[in-house]
Amino acid sequence: MARFDGMNGEYSLFMGQGKSTKGPQNFGTYLWFEVPDWKMWEEKLIYGPYVHHVAGIHDNCAAVLYEAAKYIPGLKPDPAQPTEEEIRAYLRGSDLDE
Repeated sequence: MARFDGMNGEYSLFMGQGKSTKGPQNFGTYLWFEVPDWKMWEEKLIYGPYVHHVAGIHDNCAAVLYEAAKYIPGLKPDPAQPTEEEIRAYLRGSDLDE
């Protein structure tokens, strides 16, 4: 899951990994999404600088988004799950739980 947004000239890139799951049928382009700590995600998305829309990517790419943010001046990575510490360990060669 990813969301890029800004507030007052400061830009952030929200990122996190979870799993799609079955939910009530709908007629839009919605996906039901399961994460280990939804309350933390909800807090970040509601109070973040983020507007409610996010992009879903069918791959585990939080570490890739985190790494890419380093090369965009003024962009702050804002990982949910995996955490920033877990992503940094993965980039050093540790396993990243999927």
